[in-house]
Amino acid sequence: MMRGRGDKKAKVSPYVPGWIHDAVDEVARYRDHSLRIIPREGEAAHALVMTAFHDTHTINQLSPYFWRTYQRNDTIWPGHDSYEDIQALIGFHGLSVQRIHMRFSKLEIKDLLELKAALSIPIAHTVCALLVLALKQERVVKLAARI
Repeated sequence: MMRGRGDKKAKVSPYVPGWIHDAVDEVARYRDHSLRIIPREGEAAHALVMTAFHDTHTINQLSPYFWRTYQRNDTIWPGHDSYEDIQALIGFHGLSVQRIHMRFSKLEIKDLLELKAALSIPIAHTVCALLVLALKQERVVKLAARI
């Protein structure tokens, strides 16, 4: 028997350094500027992650880290025997880190779990990698911030 709401969102809270928190906070301010409400960091981070997830160029940048083949619609990114170490992208050695909290729908989590399987890393690291790549691309940030 399933308990609780069927539409409940799953929480993912990766550790990120301060520069990511600052960037996400700024995106949140742009997103909420027209509404004149307090910026919501988690919603802005979610928007950045999902915008990056749906961006083919971002997945192309992530593909050298794939251990296993990843497929979305008609596009296939092969896995590699000589994959790159994802820590080069998400390893924040020597930096102070803190969690950033995001919530994803069940369908979004299902999609992210498929990407996680290709990377062979925890879901929080997958979300962190997407967030880092999103913030490195002005086009993705503008889409997420609705600029």
